[in-house]
Amino acid sequence: MAFNEKDYQKISTDRTFIIDCYTEMLSRINEKELVDLINNTEEGKKFEENELSSEKIIQSLSIYFQLMTLVEENGATQYRRRLEDQEKITAIRGSWGEAFHFWKNSNVTEEDMLKAVSATHVIPVLTAHPTEAKRVTVIELHRELYLLLVKKENTSLSKLEQNEIKEKIIQLLERWWRTGEIYLEKPDIKDERANVLYYLTKIFPNVLVKSDQEIINSWIELGLNPQKIKNPDYFPKLILEVGLVVTEMVILL
Repeated sequence: MAFNEKDYQKISTDRTFIIDCYTEMLSRINEKELVDLINNTEEGKKFEENELSSEKIIQSLSIYFQLMTLVEENGATQYRRRLEDQEKITAIRGSWGEAFHFWKNSNVTEEDMLKAVSATHVIPVLTAHPTEAKRVTVIELHRELYLLLVKKENTSLSKLEQNEIKEKIIQLLERWWRTGEIYLEKPDIKDERANVLYYLTKIFPNVLVKSDQEIINSWIELGLNPQKIKNPDYFPKLILEVGLVVTEMVILL
């Protein structure tokens, strides 16, 4: 199943919505020139340095492109869910469901499947590159915005509740703007440590639970023995590489 017209329409609608929120926020803080820049309402207009600082232009466009990324991520998530609902878990390329399905059709034994799974190692590298590092507060804002976009999908919400979500998004965007998107100086050790701790305490615990559950669900969905997948020794290993420190963790439910 590929992206259809409805999927693209959803992304387009979400893009229009989030940009409306963004430009509304900029209007409220009297940044009309930036609104014109984002909307490109005056074709061919050149912004003089005394009208807009380079920092403002960079920040406004940086936030714009990251908002587009959030919209695309939400669209991809909804597409994945539709695949699971309308087809089978095996239809998702690169998933455990696809792997188990392939192995089962190739007459691979359950024991050999589990050996292959347990031999899998995932190595995320946590680093704070000077041109890519984000403040922890901005990362948290990204998460809040994404969750509000997901909440907006609920068709049972009243118009008043939808307006409340939009207002919350506008307020989050203003916080994002005032926090500052980019570092003007290279992050120091304290900044890097805060970034790593955020992922270790806020992101990885939730991701690991979902990862474990996906393996279990895929295994059972394919009709394999559910008792065998309960042994945590068979789960993939996560190796976290933080600078020169390497820590091994077993992905457990």
